[in-house]
Formats: sequence, structure tokens, C-alpha cells
Amino acid sequence: MFVLFTGQMLMTLRGYVPFYISIIAGNTLSLFGLMLFWLGIRLYSNAQIHWKNYALMLACILCAIYFLYWFSAVKFNVAARIVTMNLLVLPFSTMIGYTLIYSSAPSRPALVFGIVNIGTTLSSIIRILTVLISPQHQSFFMSGWQTGIHTLWMIGYIITAAITFPLLALHKQKKAVLTKSYSHTL
Repeated sequence: MFVLFTGQMLMTLRGYVPFYISIIAGNTLSLFGLMLFWLGIRLYSNAQIHWKNYALMLACILCAIYFLYWFSAVKFNVAARIVTMNLLVLPFSTMIGYTLIYSSAPSRPALVFGIVNIGTTLSSIIRILTVLISPQHQSFFMSGWQTGIHTLWMIGYIITAAITFPLLALHKQKKAVLTKSYSHTL
């Protein structure tokens, strides 16, 4: 969660920290934080983590760095950066939501965070569509309500994650204690 929060803070500090740190490092750390959430949720749900999962993560991080640099330094294009990052977020937020909602015995915190991740998927799709349909401003602060809504969504996402992860850990611990206490009756 710290990685995602750091990425979001770097993007929020645009104008106060160097542009490339804010854009490239901020977006890359945010994506990497979401990937770590995905791995954590897979561990929580006892799903196997294969080398292919790590290869997918590495490929997405390299794509993010390349396209963020390309659309920041070589061919400046805010809309292309937004579309690229949201396309990279889509599979991970969808997989997190799906894993939490359709796990064998989902807890209430798992369902809530799963629904929030499906909301993130929908938010990314809407953001991509609005960027492609409406004209984009070259300034972060001039992009209006789209950036504001996305920023509020990410703050809500981080707060929800901060509340949900300890609840998921407590649920898993409680489940383990119950399993252990009933094992002697079998």
C-alpha cells in the first residue's frame, strides 16, 4: 500500500517535484503498488503464483516506463499517457476484484474491496473513453473534472485498502484459529 500511496503522492506533487519524477516515477509506482495488491490478494486467496505472473508484472512495468517517457519527453501527449496507464491498470484491478468476489468463501471485507476494484475497472474504462472523446488540456490542473474525480477515486481506493487489508488479515487469522481449534474433534 505504501508503494501505491507514494506513487499517488508524487503525482499530486506535480509542479513541486521534477516533472519526470512526478509523471514517470509516480505512475510507475502506482501501477507497481496495484500489482503488489494483486499478488497479495492471490496469496490471501491461496491462489498459486507462477513465474508467468512475475513476467506479466515486469512486462507491464517496462511498458509503463517506456510509454510514460515517450509521451512525456519524445512526443508530449497527456491523453496518450492517461490511456496507456488506464489500459495497464485494467487487468490488475479486474483480476483483484474477480479474485475477491469469487473466492471460495469471501468475507465481507473481501467483497467490499472486490467491488471497489470492479469500480476501479469501470473508472479506468470511463476515463479512457472520456479522454478519447473529449479534448484534453496539456496541463494537469486544467484538465478539470476528469482529473478531480480520478484523484478522489484514488484517495478513496487507498483509504478502502488501508481499512480492508487489516480486516482481511484478521479474517484469515480467525479462520485459521477456528480450523485449528476444531481439528482435534475430527
